[in-house]
Amino acid sequence: MSAGAGGAVAPLAGLLAALADAVLIVDSDGVVAAANARAARLFGHDPVSLAGRPVADLLTAPESVLTNPWAPVGGPGGPPGPGVELRARHRDGHAFAVEVIVAPAVLGDVAVLVATLRPSAAAQKTPSERLAAVVRSSPDAIISTDLNGLITDWNEGAHRMYGYTAQEAIGQHATMLMDAERQGELEDVLAAVVKGDVVGQLESRRVAKSGETLTVSLSASPLRDMHGVIVGAATVVRDMTERALIDEELRRSNRDLEQFAYVASHDLSEPLRVIAGFVDLLARRYRGRLDEDADRFIDFIVSGVERMQALIDDLLNYSRAGRAQLERQPVDVGAVVRDVLWALGPQLQAQAVDVDVSPLPVVRAEKAMLRQIFQNLISNAIKFGDADHPAIRVGATQLPGGWRFDVQDNGCGVEPRYADRVFEMFQRLHGREVPGSGMGLAIVKRLTERLGGHVSVTAAEPRGSIFSVTIPDRGRSS
Repeated sequence: MSAGAGGAVAPLAGLLAALADAVLIVDSDGVVAAANARAARLFGHDPVSLAGRPVADLLTAPESVLTNPWAPVGGPGGPPGPGVELRARHRDGHAFAVEVIVAPAVLGDVAVLVATLRPSAAAQKTPSERLAAVVRSSPDAIISTDLNGLITDWNEGAHRMYGYTAQEAIGQHATMLMDAERQGELEDVLAAVVKGDVVGQLESRRVAKSGETLTVSLSASPLRDMHGVIVGAATVVRDMTERALIDEELRRSNRDLEQFAYVASHDLSEPLRVIAGFVDLLARRYRGRLDEDADRFIDFIVSGVERMQALIDDLLNYSRAGRAQLERQPVDVGAVVRDVLWALGPQLQAQAVDVDVSPLPVVRAEKAMLRQIFQNLISNAIKFGDADHPAIRVGATQLPGGWRFDVQDNGCGVEPRYADRVFEMFQRLHGREVPGSGMGLAIVKRLTERLGGHVSVTAAEPRGSIFSVTIPDRGRSS
């Protein structure tokens, strides 16, 4: 701050203190020469500490305003004209908006800039004014009705969605937006609102001015007057038409793919059975009667046919997993796991697998789906367990609204980067040295999602993997 500027403004101290607005006097170096108490409060400083502070520390403005404040006001390279909104910085670090009116002045023989600051009009708006601004700018349709269903408010989002202007809509009955099948819906919503209830995320259909049918999601809340009396309903409507079309296309595509997989797998099974039969006949009749190459070729064919049959069976199971009907009933998961272990008994005994099963709950689910999930997970644990001392642990943890079932092995584990990939179709991280089609975990994922849950894999300590299936329990559990 120049000494001349400080001395020039000293006689004005009384005048500055009397002003109702925040005022800064800035010298030609862009440094605050003086400030009144209102300005000090605005920035969280005291007047003495503001003096000598670069104005750039207080206001974020075009560089030309701070470095060349003496150009004509509002002109090129000069300070902003009256009422320009700038960003200000409080002492505690938060930013806020101010309206700045600037004017050059000469005090004695010293040129200064007088800046009058006020909190911006937007910052001074009342909560109701700010709410009104949000309503006006919302991309959703926000519509108010009285308790008779007459439209009382209509924002720009409603205009864009339905095509009616506010002048056309206000005063009309809200049923003008509904087809004949939805007329009773308004009465139900208003009845709930009168009781003080909030109607949330109601999926419905509406009709635009053009006659186009819209798929919408709406929420309705009570409108109250200043005495707290419910006088109407405020409804927020979101257009879901495009998403509904995409969802329907995905469902149709999935149905087509499932049908194709089912038909293709089913139709491939018959010729493969014929090949398998003749290869088996060839092996029984001619093995050892030809040369070693012929025996090896027969073994290759038998192995290829077996792999193809396993792949087709898994494709059929995968397609059935997406088509299966859910019939939830209480299922004793412990009994399901015992059945699976009995069926896999020969493999468990052949590899001397150590199996430990913790107490498991009863949940409401689809028994056949749960059995297939555990059969695939336990089979996977057998295949990938430790070669010398394989071990499997099965347990359950209760969660809010459901259960997590864990199947743990002590094998080589799954690298984190493959944690999602292992649940995709035909993924075989260990190549041909481990038997299987790469479909087992994909089937687990699909069945789990059909039950409304999800599946994941994490590393076990000290080694191995934990495959976790989380399933919502819509009913009793024990």
